[in-house]
Amino acid sequence: SALATVKEVYGLTLKNEGLAVDVTTMIKSEQAGNLSVWGYAKALSHIMTDKLYEEDFETSKKFLAALGISKALVSQYGTAVRFMNEHNLDYTLRGMDENKVYAIASSKCDLDKLTDGTDLQDYIASHSVAEIKAAIKALKSTVDVDVKEVPSDDKPAKAENKSESTVIGTADVVEFDLDGKHY
Repeated sequence: SALATVKEVYGLTLKNEGLAVDVTTMIKSEQAGNLSVWGYAKALSHIMTDKLYEEDFETSKKFLAALGISKALVSQYGTAVRFMNEHNLDYTLRGMDENKVYAIASSKCDLDKLTDGTDLQDYIASHSVAEIKAAIKALKSTVDVDVKEVPSDDKPAKAENKSESTVIGTADVVEFDLDGKHY
């Protein structure tokens, strides 16, 4: 049973059968190697989203510590799984690497601009992590600013809204503040 597997691998006695089933899925996925990373990611995401750990652990931090899982991994896998589900992407398609999906999901880029009209699933499957990250970086080098006329007192105006696009070449390094955020 799932409860026995968790006891055997982690030395934990769990009350919540659902938690035990998902942890067992994670164990089996780990043992299968990279091909089953999505099984691990989906099970971990399910545990954290539905808070299945609450019956057996005081906090999510204690649950993660018991299994030796970092918060960063939870965040990465949760973000990737959520993105895959929101966009109805096929986990089983060759080339659907969680690192590629996470790079796109966490970038918050305009997907149409990123994929340049290519189907999102085809885009992810046919590009390497490095290619996707380079495309995201290039897309993010487009900065939106509001161009205003200089007031009559000759003091520079602050950019208030982002509306007009200006492309900054890859050799240019420009730093400025917009809406209190440093770019």
